[in-house]
Amino acid sequence: MKNITALILAAGKSSRFWPLNTRHKSLFKIMGRPLIWYTLEGLRHAGINDVIIVQGKQKDVETELKPFSFSGMRIKYIVQAEPKGMGNAMWQARAYLKTSFLVLNAERIDAGEILKKTKIIAAGKAPALLGQKTNNSELYGIFRLKGNRALEIIEKPQKGKAPSDIRVVGIYWLEPKFFQYYAKVKKETYDFEMALSEYMRAVTVRVTILDRKNGEILSLKYPWHLFKFKKYLFDAELKPHISKTAKIAKSAAIEGRVYVGERTRIMENAAIKGPCYIGNDCLVGNNALIRDYADLENGAVVGANGELTHSVFQEDVHCHSGFF
Repeated sequence: MKNITALILAAGKSSRFWPLNTRHKSLFKIMGRPLIWYTLEGLRHAGINDVIIVQGKQKDVETELKPFSFSGMRIKYIVQAEPKGMGNAMWQARAYLKTSFLVLNAERIDAGEILKKTKIIAAGKAPALLGQKTNNSELYGIFRLKGNRALEIIEKPQKGKAPSDIRVVGIYWLEPKFFQYYAKVKKETYDFEMALSEYMRAVTVRVTILDRKNGEILSLKYPWHLFKFKKYLFDAELKPHISKTAKIAKSAAIEGRVYVGERTRIMENAAIKGPCYIGNDCLVGNNALIRDYADLENGAVVGANGELTHSVFQEDVHCHSGFF
């Protein structure tokens, strides 16, 4: 995929992610890395090396990614001064988008897999979108279709009023011409969808439908959706590893796919039953049980007699006896 630019949007308010939206949701960590890292790696493995990231005025995305390197990838950061929606975020980058470009959200961790399985870019410059069947049309933008041509997008229609059961998947292959239509629409929360609908009336935009054999495509709208993201990444990426600097009591038991990071301490009679990830400088107390898709980021503590399962503990989160 030579000379393709991906525009990653990481500047929104993530309002539905409350109360965890004090920073962009793509910065939440799974297995020691922010979600946007997996998005970038997926693009890199799909052969896309030119990336523009639109971030908020705090520049927290740039700061978070600074310790990581992405071999062969050229990343440019642009600031959206105020969170005025997806269309406005794209507008900030328009000067750098002179040929057809890919647009996706920062938490699209399965982007590489999707691009390899579909032919969204196969037709060259022709604009294209991705869709998937859904039983929850009220949560998504929904296509009005004629065959495989998109005619309109209805944002979060009421139950029973959706024009189809095909939801918009957040990967878009667009031309710079799109910005001509965006410039003309009234600026409001869903002005991107309005401009895209105008664009689709004037230009043939095809939709590729993704199958559902593995369930609905990942979507990070609410905090509890992190659990699906965690499972996806554990199943795809988690490798067993125990750091040489970890201190593990002789009476502790570790079974299955378990990652234990640097300087982590696992105390007497603790049990870890994978798949589990335990980062650097963590503490697992006496008689604690960590099991089944538990993720402990750096500095997390599970005290004596605590039990943890199907959980995501971000950095320096502590708990003591009890079930989580």
